[in-house]
Amino acid sequence: MTTKGEMRFPIYTLLLSLLCIASFVLFQYFSNKVDGAILFSKLGAPYAVQIYIGQYWGVITNSLVHINIFHLLINLFGLWVLGSYVERRIRIFNFFLMGLFASSVTSMFQLTLTNDAGIGLSGLNYFLLSFIIIRALKNDLYKLKWRYLYGLILLLILPLSYYLNTRNNLNIGIEAMVIGLVLGFITGWLSELNSRLYLVFFIIVILATSICTLF
Repeated sequence: MTTKGEMRFPIYTLLLSLLCIASFVLFQYFSNKVDGAILFSKLGAPYAVQIYIGQYWGVITNSLVHINIFHLLINLFGLWVLGSYVERRIRIFNFFLMGLFASSVTSMFQLTLTNDAGIGLSGLNYFLLSFIIIRALKNDLYKLKWRYLYGLILLLILPLSYYLNTRNNLNIGIEAMVIGLVLGFITGWLSELNSRLYLVFFIIVILATSICTLF
């Protein structure tokens, strides 16, 4: 854990953002030149059947893929507001583990419930928001300005996403968002109790979801 005087530039948040941007540029460039299934697979977002036959990394790398500029910008905005905020307060390795956990488990839950792992950083961003809110209850270091406004906006996005899914036949990953909120709350609570408890929680949840979803 760091103090305010020790906060550093969020290197991992920057790297993650650049990877998302690079993936988006490649997706746009090859979208009219390569078959959709092949393109998604090559960029790290294989279809469910491809994941089930061995492309397991897709439940992690699918978070880097965005199909339009609005999808990319809204997720990058959330990442820089929430992700950089958290990264400055914990060591970069801990933040890496947190991001790896949140992106993979939210994807696996969505894959289990919908047979589609989804794409984008929405699950991670919802995880980070609920993590911050729980930590802020007892830790002044996490008093993010406007955090409840961000929370309200993200909560309103859930029914809007459901409406768009049903009305316009979209495929927004609501399941990943909801499980991200739940896991963020639990992780924030455990990390306040003991700095090692949330790491144990990570391992247990990843193993359980991997066994249920992938194997």
